[in-house]
Amino acid sequence: MRIVALVGKSGTGKSHHAAELAQKKGTEAIIDDGLLIYSNKVVAGKSAKREQNIMASVKRALFMDPRHVEDVRRGIKENKIENILLLGTSDRMADRIAETLGLGKVSEYVRIEDISTPEDIAIAQNLRMTQGKHIIPVPTFAIKNEFSGYFLHPLRIFAKRNGKKEQIDVKSIVRPTYSYMGEYSISDNVIKQVVVYETEKIENVIKSGNIIVNKNYGVVEINITVTLKYGCIIKCVCKEIGEVISKQVEKMTAINLCKIDVFVKSMIKPSMPDKSSLLLKDDHKNG
Repeated sequence: MRIVALVGKSGTGKSHHAAELAQKKGTEAIIDDGLLIYSNKVVAGKSAKREQNIMASVKRALFMDPRHVEDVRRGIKENKIENILLLGTSDRMADRIAETLGLGKVSEYVRIEDISTPEDIAIAQNLRMTQGKHIIPVPTFAIKNEFSGYFLHPLRIFAKRNGKKEQIDVKSIVRPTYSYMGEYSISDNVIKQVVVYETEKIENVIKSGNIIVNKNYGVVEINITVTLKYGCIIKCVCKEIGEVISKQVEKMTAINLCKIDVFVKSMIKPSMPDKSSLLLKDDHKNG
């Protein structure tokens, strides 16, 4: 097992640079804050950023739970991983994680100062201290279940290769459960207004209403009742409603929706124009 450690103080941008460094060093997987990331997906572990307080977060990052250790070991074995980039705040932390997981000794240490400018490090530290934002080097969809109902925002990273600018990775900015920067909250009315606006733009939807937003234990669910146009395929329209709501609410509010239930209250035939209006149109044409 070949282990490369990226070392730097908390909030200096290690996770931001992890994927790019992993490519350069030829490491297949990344271990970051309790997660085992392989092929741009979370394949094992539990994020330290999901813990309720900083102390619990530290314990999670150091793999102090035997079940957590076993889960990550299993993930390494099942995916036949032979090279790992391990993130830590110090050499000692990196060594401790490698030993706990039974990975062997770290073969190379890379300092965050070697791959990031002082200006970038200062920006990363400022975002951590003022906004409580953390980065996980995987796409948002890969951690939605882990961070259900918490602030999630996709971050696309670009780099120049052979003179061309191309996307090399997708990462997620999160507001951890234990963040002391205050709560990230959005009024239920705001969510409802987004739902109504987006739903009523859908073809065959006549009206939406009775929208209920449930927030329990960090999980956000939406129930919506709609009136549809008679003759449409109910299943297809309801599916489209769910997809549109999920996409637009997450886009506008950064809230991850875990469940959307659509109830069809009634179906109405499109109103037909009366005969007098048709006669007026005909008279207008003849005139």
